[in-house]
Amino acid sequence: MPASERRKGPAAAGETPPVLLDRLDDVVSRLVESFESARRKAEATEDAYRKLTDALRQSRLDPLDARDLESRVEGLAEENRRMATVIEEARKRADRIRRRLVVVEDEL
Repeated sequence: MPASERRKGPAAAGETPPVLLDRLDDVVSRLVESFESARRKAEATEDAYRKLTDALRQSRLDPLDARDLESRVEGLAEENRRMATVIEEARKRADRIRRRLVVVEDEL
């Protein structure tokens, strides 16, 4: 709608009161739908927040200790690397033992 028609108002554009009421009803309906959609999203967000805070509470972790958690994760990652090395060494030893057993069996 051109700016000149908006300044004059809808009646100047030739719309009758019933048409105006229909348009107003449509606008209000869309507004209510938009409000309901926003309310549902807000409720879903609040529910997700409650679930996260409950999970955090159950984990007994202080949310302010993020640095401590990061260092703990780094420590666990390092321990995993050490354990992978130990497992690889054990695998090599087991392979050597298996080969020796094969030799011993062949000698018997």
